[in-house]
Amino acid sequence: MVIEDLNKTHKSVLRNPAIAEMLYFAGYIERWGSGIKAMNTLVKQAGLPEPAYEEIGSNFVVTFKKALRGKKEEKAVVQEDAEKVAEKVRSKCGESAEKVFLAIDTDAFIKTHEIVYKTELSQRTVENAVAKLKKAKFLKRIGSPKGGHWEVLDGD
Repeated sequence: MVIEDLNKTHKSVLRNPAIAEMLYFAGYIERWGSGIKAMNTLVKQAGLPEPAYEEIGSNFVVTFKKALRGKKEEKAVVQEDAEKVAEKVRSKCGESAEKVFLAIDTDAFIKTHEIVYKTELSQRTVENAVAKLKKAKFLKRIGSPKGGHWEVLDGD
């Protein structure tokens, strides 16, 4: 595999299957081949520059970069936009759905049980809110229920 292909859909090849299996059973890995995509999504959500990937000898190195000057202002605009969408969510889907939307907006990889904990809503209320948000086109699920993530949309 070449570094340029990391951001494209690619086959995951384990360099050390014994370590990968141990990390999987310990709960640090949900599935093979989703790490780079998840990491890139989280970096983008944090408003940071894309990480740099290098292969040095037999080592794979990922370098995370600091936010560029002016990113605070950009992040404030993004936050303002999210708040405007959250207002639309509240008016169309209700207060519980707004809480769920905001939890997902801050973490695209959040699990339902984490939303329950974060929002202090019941499991059933969270599930109903997610259904409303999907129907109103405020949320879209990308990938599988376990290994996927949420995409936050602007609604109809």
